[in-house]
Amino acid sequence: MIADKNKERPIKRKRRIYMGVAILVNVGMCALMHLFSIPLYLDCIGTMAVTATCGIVPGLIVAVLTHLFCGIIQKNAVYYMLISTLIVVTTFIYIREKFYEKSKVYLVLYLLVITAISGGIGTVFQLVLLGDFQFETVRQTAAVLNETTGMPLILGGLITNLGLNLVDKGLSTMAMGIILYLIPKEKRKAMWNANWQMTPLSKEEIRAQERLRDKGELSVRIKITALMIFLFFIHYHRYFVAQCQTVF
Repeated sequence: MIADKNKERPIKRKRRIYMGVAILVNVGMCALMHLFSIPLYLDCIGTMAVTATCGIVPGLIVAVLTHLFCGIIQKNAVYYMLISTLIVVTTFIYIREKFYEKSKVYLVLYLLVITAISGGIGTVFQLVLLGDFQFETVRQTAAVLNETTGMPLILGGLITNLGLNLVDKGLSTMAMGIILYLIPKEKRKAMWNANWQMTPLSKEEIRAQERLRDKGELSVRIKITALMIFLFFIHYHRYFVAQCQTVF
């Protein structure tokens, strides 16, 4: 047992460095997009890569710290923490179940899901927090769609945001794939297993856990996500209510 712990120490140290680099990449891309007024975020590249290689808890840590630091650049960035949290959960499921090995259809579905999460919830946040769409490109496109087709501005903005987020998350997914390709499989496996702080579960133990889950026990990832969402809204619900009253 002591030998296993000593063996895991350098792995955990490397993983912490990896998480730190991921946060820097996220914040750096966010700053670049903001500096050059590009209507993208690209602030989930490191988060998705860490989740895919290290698991859900490291992914959540990177997501939370990323938005705290991005809040220095964009004051409303912290509110988008919920979106990143949901992306972490989706990525974790996609990687843990090895959907990427089964069919490219799952890759497309994964991309569409995280696009819907970021584009859909992001549009709601923009309307509530800013009273309008965040990017001028979205506002202009929504106005053109309204003039040419009679489409409501909100619907036009939503569609435009979904399109931009499809590009954003598509690039992020490609970057995640490249990172996974560059990291040797054995190192990825070691970083993932280090989450347990013990020998990986056997197939029998995994089946036993799945039976417990089928009986109604919530998994750790759902508990963590639910707790973060609860704390998020408890902390900011007054601000949201006030903003909703001004918008609607």
